[in-house]
Amino acid sequence: MIHGSERDSSESPQTHEPTLRLLGHHESASLLGPAVHVHPQLAAQTDVGCVRKRNEDQYLVATLQRSLRVLDASVGATAPRIDGNAGLLLAVADGVGGVPGGDVASAVAIDTVADCFLSALPWLDQPQPDSGLVAREMRHALEAGQLRLREIAARKGLDRRMGTTLTVAYVTWPRLQILHIGDSRAYLLRNESLTHLTRDQTAAQEMLDAGVLRPQNFERSPLRHMLTSALGGGSLEFQLDVQELTLVPGDIILLCTDGLYGEVSDELIQRELSLRERAAKYTVERLIQAAKEHGGRDNVTAVMASFL
Repeated sequence: MIHGSERDSSESPQTHEPTLRLLGHHESASLLGPAVHVHPQLAAQTDVGCVRKRNEDQYLVATLQRSLRVLDASVGATAPRIDGNAGLLLAVADGVGGVPGGDVASAVAIDTVADCFLSALPWLDQPQPDSGLVAREMRHALEAGQLRLREIAARKGLDRRMGTTLTVAYVTWPRLQILHIGDSRAYLLRNESLTHLTRDQTAAQEMLDAGVLRPQNFERSPLRHMLTSALGGGSLEFQLDVQELTLVPGDIILLCTDGLYGEVSDELIQRELSLRERAAKYTVERLIQAAKEHGGRDNVTAVMASFL
């Protein structure tokens, strides 16, 4: 039972007591700083496509919010509620084709991301955790995820080479952090200009970067879908690419698997995202339908956040 405090309210300080980092707030307080009135439209969809029998893509759209509702306290804490950091978490994962268990690998990857951001990141204490901290915690979580995939493969009798791509976008406005393995992609539309935020971790991309493969031959290269890094895939090694940028109102983020960008051009993606009067849900539906109309040879997944 919670009893009323006997502390004389007249003795409570009227200003924030710097000795108390959290409970010294004396009105409903937020650890986020000044409020920013940017309300993202969110949409996500996955489709098996026109050829595959199984959908091995997975996605995640989540908000992160912690708060403390004070019922009674002997010091400070006259605020009934103190809000922690609010964040937005988006992720896509594409199970490696040709090896049974791709759907399991992609599901484990998404579960690992959710667990890492909920349990490992100290995002209440640090409303804007630096990219180094996020990368370290994510790498530790994914290293554990690698071992978990091997254990699951052994237990379920699956191929231990099962693996997945993973692309994550973490937003604590106005900062965007991208974490990336494999060849799923993150795009940014700003001022009607489309930018790749991720670099494909494929043999074709490495050859292109080295000047061995000509740009005009890149799209037709059979090495375009040969991954040089994945979560799982029979190896405990992976390359985690991390980057950070500042968002502005009007930006649109798109995460997608190669089932989308492998079928439609960047020009079509840019054109669909630029129709801002449309609901995000309809834009995602149109992108997936376009991929299917162009062949739909792979599973198709798109996750969109529009910061209007």
